[in-house]
Amino acid sequence: MLKKTLLISLLLVFNFTLLAQTQDSLRTLLSQREQLVKDYQFYNAQNSNFWGKKSKKDLLRIIDTLKGIIRKDSEIINTIKTTTLRQAATLTVEQNKVSEQLKDDKVAVANTIYTLKTQIANLENLQKSRQRKINELTSQAEQERNKRIDRDKIIALTGMGLLALLLYTLNLRRKLAAYTGKKRR
Repeated sequence: MLKKTLLISLLLVFNFTLLAQTQDSLRTLLSQREQLVKDYQFYNAQNSNFWGKKSKKDLLRIIDTLKGIIRKDSEIINTIKTTTLRQAATLTVEQNKVSEQLKDDKVAVANTIYTLKTQIANLENLQKSRQRKINELTSQAEQERNKRIDRDKIIALTGMGLLALLLYTLNLRRKLAAYTGKKRR
C-alpha cells in the first residue's frame, strides 16, 4: 500500500512538473501569437499607397503575418496534442502499474488466505488428535480406577475374612484356654 501511494505521488509530481513546463511553453507561444496579431492589425491599418490604399509591400507583410499566426496556431495545437498524449501515456502507465500492483496484492492476499486456511486445518487436525488422545487416556484411567476399586474390594473382603479368622482363632483359643483351665482344675 505504501509503495502504491509513493508511486502515485511521484507520478503526480511528474505530471505537475510536465504540465508546468508545457504551460510555460504554451504561454510563450500564445504571447508570440498575440504579438503576431498586433503586427497584423498594425499592417492592416497601414494605407501607404499613393491613393490611400494598401501597398503591395503592406499586403505581403499582412500575408506573412497571417502565415506566422497560422504557424503559431499549429505550434500551439501540436504542443497541446503533445501534452495530451504525454498525459494519456502517463495515465496509462500509471493505470497499468496500479492494476499490476492490484493483481500482486490480490495474489498475496489469496496466498495469505490459503496459508491461513491450511494452518487452521492443521490446527483442527491437531486438536482432534489431541482430543482422541485425551479420550483414550481418560478411558484408560477409568479402567485402571475400576481395576483398583475391584482390587480394593478383594483386599477389603480378604482383610475382613482374615479378621474374621483371627477373631475366630482368638475365640477358639479363649475357649481352648477356658476348656484347658477347667480340665486342670
